[in-house]
Amino acid sequence: MAEVMRCLWKSVLITRNGINRLHFLKGCRSLYTESALDLTDYKNSRKKMEESSGDLQVFRQAVRIALKRESNSVTLADLRKILHIVEKNEEDLTLLKTMMEKWHAQGGHNEEDYSLGPIIMRAFHYLNEPLIALDTLTNPQCKNLYDQPKSSAILVDLLYEHQMYKEVRDVYDFLRHKPVSKLVTSVVVLACYKENSPDSLQFALKMWKDVQGNRAPLRRTIVTLAALALNQNEPQMALQFIDHCRNVATISARTAKVMALCDLNRIDHVLLDFRYALKHNSHYLGDVVWKFHDAAKRMNIDSKTDIFRLFNSLRTRRSIQTQTLEEYISTPIDVPKKELPSDHQETSQLDRRKFDYGQNDWHDLSNRKCNQ
Repeated sequence: MAEVMRCLWKSVLITRNGINRLHFLKGCRSLYTESALDLTDYKNSRKKMEESSGDLQVFRQAVRIALKRESNSVTLADLRKILHIVEKNEEDLTLLKTMMEKWHAQGGHNEEDYSLGPIIMRAFHYLNEPLIALDTLTNPQCKNLYDQPKSSAILVDLLYEHQMYKEVRDVYDFLRHKPVSKLVTSVVVLACYKENSPDSLQFALKMWKDVQGNRAPLRRTIVTLAALALNQNEPQMALQFIDHCRNVATISARTAKVMALCDLNRIDHVLLDFRYALKHNSHYLGDVVWKFHDAAKRMNIDSKTDIFRLFNSLRTRRSIQTQTLEEYISTPIDVPKKELPSDHQETSQLDRRKFDYGQNDWHDLSNRKCNQ
C-alpha cells in the first residue's frame, strides 16, 4: 500500500510569472533551483528590460519587418532584447527562432565574448517550452549556439521537470561527442532512476563508463546510481558505486551502503556501520529502518542481539531520519554562486542540502516500506 501511495501523483495547475505550468506531486520539480541555473537573474533582467524599454510591441514589429529583407542582419543587441521580452505565443516564439537561425547563419555564434546559448535556454525554461528548446538543440541551423555546457544543463533540467526522461537520455546521446557538464550527468542519472527499468540501468552504466575518464562525478550522481541499482535488485553493484564516493560518511552514501548490505544479508558489516555511526554521531535516511527489519526477518535475528541494541540506540538518538533516499536525491539543489560553473567550466561539488535532524516520526517510519 505504501508503494502505491508513493507512486500516485496529482496534477496541480499553478500560475508562475503569468505562465501556467502543469506540475505533478511526484517527480516533477526541477533538479536545480532557479538560482543555480541563473533563472532568477534572467527574470530580473526581463523585468528591467520591460521597465526601461519603450513600446515593446513596436520594437517587435520593427524587427519582423527588418527580417523580411534578406540583406538585413540580426544584431546581438536586438537578439538579446528579444530573448528578454519574448512571450509565450506563436508570433514571439517564431520571431525568436527566426532570429536565432539567422544569427547562426551569419556566424554570430563565433563571438567568443558573449555566451548566448544559456540565455536562450533560460528563456525557454522561463516560458515552459521543453519541446521547442529540444528542437532548437537538434536543429542544424542552430547547432553551434549551444556549445556552452550550461546550455544543455538548463535544457535537461526543463525536460526532467516535465517527466520527459527518455528525452533527457536522448540529449545525453546527442551530446556525447562534446564536453558534458556534471550538471547534465546528474540529471541524466536521476532520469534513469525515475524510469527504473533494466534499460535505464544499462544506459546509466554506459554513461558511467563515459564519465569515469573525466573528473570524479558528483557524489549526488554516484548515490543516485547506487539507488537505481538497488531498485533493480543489484545490491552488489550498488556497493561498487558507493566505493567511488570520496566520503562514504555522508548521510546519502552511508544509507545506500547499509541498504545494499542488508539486501546482501551482510549483517556483520551492518553492525560495524551502526557502531561507527553511534560513535561518530553519523546519520541515516529512513530506508534503513525497513531494509534492516526485512534483513532481520529473513535471517531470523533475535531482537535481543547486539545489532538490535545498536539499531534502537540510533533511533533513540534520532540518528535515522524520516526522509527517504529517493526524496533526498530528488531534492532540488541550490548551488552557491562561487561554485556555479561558468559557461565553459564544470563544477565539482553540488551535494549541499540542509536537514533537520531533530524531527522524526518513528511509527510512520517503521511502516514506510517501498516494496509492499
